Parts: sequence; C-alpha cells; structure tokens
Amino acid sequence: VRYILASWLHCELPFGLLDITTLMCMLNTNTDAPHFLLEIIQNSPTSVVLLVDLLPRRDLVRHPGYLKQFYEDTQLDLQRQKLEKLPVVQPYVSPLLSLRTIFSPSAILLKINCESQLIDGKTCSMEELIDQHLGNVVKEMMGIWLEQCASPQETIMDENERDYVLVRDNMMRNIGIDNDLRANLPRLFNSDIADRVLAALEKEV
Repeated sequence: VRYILASWLHCELPFGLLDITTLMCMLNTNTDAPHFLLEIIQNSPTSVVLLVDLLPRRDLVRHPGYLKQFYEDTQLDLQRQKLEKLPVVQPYVSPLLSLRTIFSPSAILLKINCESQLIDGKTCSMEELIDQHLGNVVKEMMGIWLEQCASPQETIMDENERDYVLVRDNMMRNIGIDNDLRANLPRLFNSDIADRVLAALEKEV
C-alpha cells in the first residue's frame, strides 16, 4: 500500500448541509493492481451519492488481460447490477469530465433517494437500505480488492511500465485532491489553514 486517504468533510452550503466521506487506498508500483475508492456524498437524510470502484491503473483497451483478471474473472460487475435493480437507485453522472476518466466499467456510480420510493412494497429508510443492500455490496467489493489486489504480489514490469503506472497514479491522486479537498477545505477553514493542509498532503503522498 502506498498510502490511504480517509476524509470526512462537513460543509454548510446555501442549499443545506453537505457531508462527503472518502476512503481511497492506493497501492505502490510493485504491482499494477487497481486502487480502491469509496465515496459517500450526502445532502439530506434520505439522499446519497455512492461511488465505489477498483480504479484501473492500466488502459483497459490496450490491456484486455488486465480487464479480464481484475474485472471479468472477479465478476465485479455483479455488485453494480445488484444495486441498479433497486427502485430507489438512479445512475450518477459526475459533472466533472476529469473525474469520469478514472473509473472502471464496473464502477458503482449511483444516486440513491429513498424518500418516496418502495422496496418490495415497503418504504425503506436510509439506515435500512445501508444495512440490507449497500453495506453488503461495499463489503463484497472491498473483499475482492483485499484478496485480489492488496494481497502481497508483485507484477513483473520493466522500468518504463512502472513509470507509466506511477504517472497514472499521480494523475488520479491529483484529480481526487483537486475535486474533493481543494474544493472543500476552504469552506471549512480559512485559506491559510487549507493551503497548509493541502501542501502537507501533497508532499506526503
């Protein structure tokens, strides 16, 4: 593991409160296995955006074996399909083009609103939805990542391949820092504190 970023941001905005919880686990260049991302964006007790993915570190068109190993053979897409069948779920499309480029075809990118929807003929609270559906899927995806990606293994790569993986990793990291922390920290602290936190984070990772 190269580093783990865990953050919780709580913002008061003109339209209400916004909570963003992020867990990003990035591996080092001893392997090209995918990173893990979990992000929950909530602006009301009945509505969340859920992002869960194994972020690819190779171009999936140029490396079909990588696609097969980490996404097809693991049947990762079944987890997304489980949630998309629920009536409270809609696809989520990020307005940021740069953010869309880092996800895999099996990514869970969903908007969930349980305010007026029914599951199996019954109303369902957000807590029940997490307990009965969302939590299980997230655990399954993290389990796949821990067993297939984060377990000790080394990918045979030459220096050019390792450099490519490292450059791609840094680009993904910077997209995450720019879209989440750089955009939201100034809302929580003054600009001086926000700049110091970001500088320390960028230096560390």
